[in-house]
Amino acid sequence: MPINLIPPLGSITDTPIENIPQFIITLLFIVGIVIAIAFLIYGGIRWILSGGDKTKVEAARGHIVAAIVGLVIIAASFLVFSLVFQVLGARNPLTGGLCIPTLKNPFCFQQTTPTPSQITPTATPSAAILTPAVKTQAPASQKKPTPTPKPRPGQKTTKGGQTSP
Repeated sequence: MPINLIPPLGSITDTPIENIPQFIITLLFIVGIVIAIAFLIYGGIRWILSGGDKTKVEAARGHIVAAIVGLVIIAASFLVFSLVFQVLGARNPLTGGLCIPTLKNPFCFQQTTPTPSQITPTATPSAAILTPAVKTQAPASQKKPTPTPKPRPGQKTTKGGQTSP
């Protein structure tokens, strides 16, 4: 009896090959931004704790300037990277595939929606079919009272307007 082995969800067989470099580049940008912000915070803490010592203040200022320069370089490289992909006419991996796992989508499966060129045009029904006929009631002041039926000869009317034989 043969045993069917199925790879687990999220394994490399489920991931298209073009997503691997995209993941690496996105990860490098995120790590670079986190390190630059951490370096900026570290420089700010060193400045606060310097106690007015000029050498410590200068060292803290150096950390802050280096962190800001790092953030500018990361932003510039992102723009250059986006520009190169736009000129080449290729799909930009930075703007088209960052997926943070959530409870609803833990394995970052991307749901594809059809593009307008993939949607086939269909005939649209008329507005009369789309909107059901709704009877509107006139306000109470505009309603005409319904006439009560007149009793035939020999019939008696009761208090509610009903007739009895």
